[in-house]
Amino acid sequence: MRFLVLSLLISLLAGCGGRTQAPPPTDEAASECGLTLDNLAGRTFIHLNKDAPGKFSDDPLARAYFFSEGGKTKVRYNTRHPTDFYTYTCEKMEGQEKLLCKEDNPKPVAYCKSLWANDLGCDPQRLVELTGCTLEEAQKAREEVDEEITRLKKNKKLQKELDDMKMVFNHPNNQLRGLVYVKIRHRECQLLLQDRYETINLGQVRELENVLGTAYFGETKKEYILEHCTDDKNLIAVDKPDAWFNPGDTRYRWRTGDTVYFRYVGPEDQTPKPGCTYTMDLWADWEPTAKGQAVPVKDGKLQWVFNKRYDQPGRLPYFVHMTRYRACGAESPQRISFSCQGVIIE
Repeated sequence: MRFLVLSLLISLLAGCGGRTQAPPPTDEAASECGLTLDNLAGRTFIHLNKDAPGKFSDDPLARAYFFSEGGKTKVRYNTRHPTDFYTYTCEKMEGQEKLLCKEDNPKPVAYCKSLWANDLGCDPQRLVELTGCTLEEAQKAREEVDEEITRLKKNKKLQKELDDMKMVFNHPNNQLRGLVYVKIRHRECQLLLQDRYETINLGQVRELENVLGTAYFGETKKEYILEHCTDDKNLIAVDKPDAWFNPGDTRYRWRTGDTVYFRYVGPEDQTPKPGCTYTMDLWADWEPTAKGQAVPVKDGKLQWVFNKRYDQPGRLPYFVHMTRYRACGAESPQRISFSCQGVIIE
């Protein structure tokens, strides 16, 4: 099951996607476009809002980057999440001009709990078929789940916890594995993506639509954040450049016209080491705003801080990212951390 960070902000980012029938391709259109299922690697695509027939506008909140690894086409896709990215491995669907991309590394324990919650039995061989894990991993997952269920059943005081677990893992919103279907819209030179997920509910394995549903994507040459961010605690939003609070003590809500200072307050590399220099890359709303920016030192402390003025209220939260680097002696810069944070401008 996926757990979202920045839940206060992300709850405002829910979108909707409608089902759209793509027009049939033609050989002439395909040759003019040059986009095929075999040459997606190295390309970045962003979601396109359909404003009117034949007219689209960019929505970079949803991004997909295709690459090749081990002879397979893969895609890094964020399901319209502001800070999370998931990696999928793609295969051509037999008899169809379409890719089916399945999220890598599904969790056998989660599948086992879902099978148990649906009274289907957690058979290790079934886990192997569903997740692609090894038989040893499947057996270990079943043992772990069996131990947890036995522990809960032994204590009547834990009956509610057992009931809650069964309800959660038999719920249609229990996302076990992301699925993305990819089709070429040759005439428009776009992708048609179906954003779905696999769950086990009502006694069967089911596919349901994710937030974005079925949507158009267009290729972009712009640089965007394409990396999963797990640290939303150490980069905080404050009202003064010298303000300092504990990790997680960020301010979410601001007024239009405010200048927001974003400061890294984690314990690592706050004091410069002799012979080392420090730089940072900065991103605002998933686009780069500074690369290799030198980090000043004040009172013996590195100033991992930057500011941004927000002159427009946002229907959605605004997000920033910071990558920190250290270079000592003749060595090339080494990455220290990658952090993110969001603010609401009212």
